[in-house]
Amino acid sequence: MRICCTSFSFDRDIQDGKMSLSDFYRFCLAAGIESVELWDLHLPKEPDRAFIEDTGQELQALHLPLATIAVNNHEFTSTNAEERGHDVAKVKRWIDVVAAFGCPVLRVLPGELKALNTHRAERYPLVRAAFEECLEHARARDVILAIENCPREAKPDAVIELVKDLNTPLLRTCPDIGNLPQARRYEAWQELVPHAAHVHAKAFDFDDQGEETTLDYSCMMGILKASGYHGFVSIEFEGDGEEATGVQKSLALIRRYMNS
Repeated sequence: MRICCTSFSFDRDIQDGKMSLSDFYRFCLAAGIESVELWDLHLPKEPDRAFIEDTGQELQALHLPLATIAVNNHEFTSTNAEERGHDVAKVKRWIDVVAAFGCPVLRVLPGELKALNTHRAERYPLVRAAFEECLEHARARDVILAIENCPREAKPDAVIELVKDLNTPLLRTCPDIGNLPQARRYEAWQELVPHAAHVHAKAFDFDDQGEETTLDYSCMMGILKASGYHGFVSIEFEGDGEEATGVQKSLALIRRYMNS
């Protein structure tokens, strides 16, 4: 496994203009983080060739591979065909972008997962059809779509069903430990990780020993290692306080259990 960091960990600093993407890359390099993940809302809406080439050259010079870009396609669950079509077109554009970067994975959403869970019979066929169309585009570019179980406290069963139902190596999961319902968090994690193409290691707060106060990282990392996962584990700090400090504490905690 290798450690990555998503730009979403620095969302407040980036949105407030306190950190540029170049600053983010250099922070990761200095911290010993091995790769970066970019959130689509931190990027141009439609990145042009010049942006892709310049960013690719910058990352290459820093020896920081791009692990994935995270796209927000919330409308896959919409009952409005125009809204779904808009997000299908969006995902296709970002498939083209990650392919141009030479990046093998695009992190996607299942639409609004809570709506999908609540209205499964009505919404699942809509989401399935949207993914079928996107997968046809992804197949031609050899890009994996990794579905994140998002938002928090949403059951991930529909995500797993989509992956099994569509049955292609180009549709995988992006398990996020912090989004899983607390009642069966680690059981659900164990169900998601065998299908993982990318992983989010969420963190909110830490105690004096450096442990995350709401998540059992020992259990989480133990399950991940036992599964044979060899991809990127992406730091996603969403707590209060200094984002840089939260990322550094997340990094130390992942290393503790990755190497134990």
